[in-house]
Amino acid sequence: MNKLYLSSYRVPNPKKLYALIGKNPSEISGAIITNAKDRKSPANREQKISKLETFLSNIGLNNTVRVDLRNDEFKPSDYDFIYAIGGNTFDLRRAMVESGFDETLKQYLGQGGTYVGESAGAIVVGPSLRGFDIMDDAPSNPIWDGAGIIDSIIVPHNDSIEEIYRNRAPEIQELNPNFIVIPLNDNEDYIVDK
Repeated sequence: MNKLYLSSYRVPNPKKLYALIGKNPSEISGAIITNAKDRKSPANREQKISKLETFLSNIGLNNTVRVDLRNDEFKPSDYDFIYAIGGNTFDLRRAMVESGFDETLKQYLGQGGTYVGESAGAIVVGPSLRGFDIMDDAPSNPIWDGAGIIDSIIVPHNDSIEEIYRNRAPEIQELNPNFIVIPLNDNEDYIVDK
């Protein structure tokens, strides 16, 4: 069983997320994976993560903890959802691979947990990261394979005012001809529940 709430930005439809998790907001606990912000300065990183925590609190999700896949031992099964924050797709993917999180995530989903992926967090669960170096600063030896939890590639920020992000799906489709590419505007979500 896979339950994923994927978005371009934040949680555009909280009620859909609550329904996917199957609990009232006050009963829900979550872990926020912060590794997409690894290359930010400490102050900038703190500001961005705090902003997300405030957003989650404003939609009723007050019971969250931060997780760094590189350093923290955490049991996903303790949480109703895991939220992979946006930021650098390649940094998040490397942290997932080096920590063995792909297998952990598959087990977590198999046990009925819900994965929430925003921007980079939505991209990494697909089959490929090819083309995202257009949008993100890639390291010299990027990991090009995604986790393969879903067989489509989410391309966020389709309607962004920033040209580096806007309407990149055609280029990414060209680089990934064997996969379906799904562009998402910043107010859209893509839900998997099967």
